[in-house]
Amino acid sequence: MPETAKIGARPLETNEILRLLLESSERINSTLDLDELMVRIAEVVKRAVDYELFAILLLNEKAQELRVRFSIGHPDEIVRDLRIKVGEGIVGRAAETRRSVRVSDVRQEPAYIPSLPSIRSELAVPLIAKNRVVGVVDLEAPWPDFFTDSGGPHCRGD
Repeated sequence: MPETAKIGARPLETNEILRLLLESSERINSTLDLDELMVRIAEVVKRAVDYELFAILLLNEKAQELRVRFSIGHPDEIVRDLRIKVGEGIVGRAAETRRSVRVSDVRQEPAYIPSLPSIRSELAVPLIAKNRVVGVVDLEAPWPDFFTDSGGPHCRGD
C-alpha cells in the first residue's frame, strides 16, 4: 500500500488520510439522525474535494431504483422526483456493479443523466452495508478530468 495518496497539487500523507478517516468516523458515530449524518458526510467530503454537486441516493430494493435523499447544489426541480433505475446512468451503474464509476467528461458519456449544463466530471461511489448496496454517493464538478487518480486542481489535501 502506498504511503501517500495524491489529492490535488500535493499528496496526502498517510497520517492525514488517517486523520480524515478518524474525523469522518467520529462525526458519523456521534449522531443517529439520518439527515444530520448526511450533512456531516457532505462536510467531510467537501474538505477533501471541492465538488460542485453532491448527492446521496438511497436504494429502494423492491423497485430497484435510487432516489435522492440528500443533495447540495442540485436544483430542487431536478432531484425532487428523480428516480434512477439500477443500471441506468452513472449512478445506476455504480449501484449495479458495486464499484465506483468515474467519468472524466460527461459530455462524452451517453449514459450521463444531465444535471447542470456546466458539469463535466462525475464520480459515483456505491454505499455497501452488510454486503448489500444501500445507495450511492455522487459527486459532480464543472472541470473535465476532475476525479482522476492524481486529483484535479480543485481537490485539496489540507
